[in-house]
Parts: sequence; C-alpha cells; structure tokens
Amino acid sequence: MEHNIDKKAFPYTACSTAFPTIHSLKQHKIVHTGGRLYACSVCSRTFSEPRLMSRHMHIHTSKKLYACSVCAKTFAEARYVTRHALVHTGEKPYSCRFCYMTPADVAYVKRHMKIHTGEVSLSNLFENVCGC
Repeated sequence: MEHNIDKKAFPYTACSTAFPTIHSLKQHKIVHTGGRLYACSVCSRTFSEPRLMSRHMHIHTSKKLYACSVCAKTFAEARYVTRHALVHTGEKPYSCRFCYMTPADVAYVKRHMKIHTGEVSLSNLFENVCGC
C-alpha cells in the first residue's frame, strides 16, 4: 500500500487549511477554539473536555429534577438551584476587582471584567446584551 505523506486528507473549513493527520488537525483547531474542541450540537457552546460537554447536555436532554423551594423553578442540576437561590436572597457574593460591581452571577462578573482588561469594548458588550 502506498502512502502519500504530502497528501493533506483532513481539511478544516474554518480557515481553509488541510492537514496530513487527524491529530494535526485537532492540534490546529485549538488555535481557533481556544482549547475548546467539543461543541454542543444543540446550542453550540464549546468545551475543552468531552466529560464537560456530556454534563452540559443534561440541560437539553434531562428532566429537570431539582426545584427552587421559593418559586418552584426547575433545573437539570442541583448546582443551578444553588446559583438561582441568590435571586431570592439578594446575596451578591462576587465582585469585580477593578470597580464597585457586585453581581450575583460569577459568569456575569467575568464578562464584565473584560471591559477593564480591554478584551471587549463597552459598546460591544452593550450590543451583545440588548441587541442594539
């Protein structure tokens, strides 16, 4: 059997590049994904490990077995009920290290801090939130 080493049989359409091995293609994808090679087929959220994506899939496929004791809103995982409970208590345990911002959601403060680090402009952040 003849092998053509120069043949690039694994194309990557995101940047119109092809690679000789599947391993080299996966390594290259890291450049575009920031290390998040696994994408949810439902919402396109990306993950760095297959186990994290598998856990995420419960949001889309599982019955929501965990309920908030205050408002009865249901969730696929218990940790989401804990996070949601902050809505009712008014507790805001996270804070921006650059300013006075103290949100209840850690993901929100991480997005917010990108304004201070220059990763995103205030106008871009505003567009993403309200669609203006």
